Amino acid sequence: MAIFKYIEEKGYEGKYTILREYCKNKIQNETKKITFFEDNINICFLDNRVVGKTHLTISLGIEACKQNIKTRFYTFKELIDLLTVTDSKEIINKTLKQLSRIELLIIDEICYSAITKEQADLFYQLMSLKYEMKSTIITTNITFSSWGESFSNKIVSAAIIDRLVHHSKVFKITGESYRLKDYKTEKSLNIRQS
Repeated sequence: MAIFKYIEEKGYEGKYTILREYCKNKIQNETKKITFFEDNINICFLDNRVVGKTHLTISLGIEACKQNIKTRFYTFKELIDLLTVTDSKEIINKTLKQLSRIELLIIDEICYSAITKEQADLFYQLMSLKYEMKSTIITTNITFSSWGESFSNKIVSAAIIDRLVHHSKVFKITGESYRLKDYKTEKSLNIRQS
């Protein structure tokens, strides 16, 4: 399975043991498929560093695609831009409906930058439409308690968090940035060659 291969290749065995075990428990013995998509379970990857959350979500997305699960990947900014490209209520509602039907929606870097109250309201509508109906995977570098600052409204952010974490698995990933780790290794090799 791609996700397990990725974890092993990056040397993340220790950090991602919980994730690997969770995925293994969600694999049906007969079909070898990950089933949390079918159970409409959300997954939240939290960390304040660059440790490979995006790569993990992409690996899960690839697995979903292999299982013919309708999957879409957006950065949070791309998703907000998609929701606010027009002022037409009809087009906005159509876009919300289309997004809510996606079996696995992956949203990368939630709260990376602040959004307006109107944008937060649209994102809330999307999460409400998907709630208990379809799976969502998110990544964020911001703790849930700080989301109110990014969403310009603590009440709306609390409602969004409530819908995301209910029926979800939250992974708080720790460890050194793999990019920084690669840089240190590369720098060490350059010093030895000099």
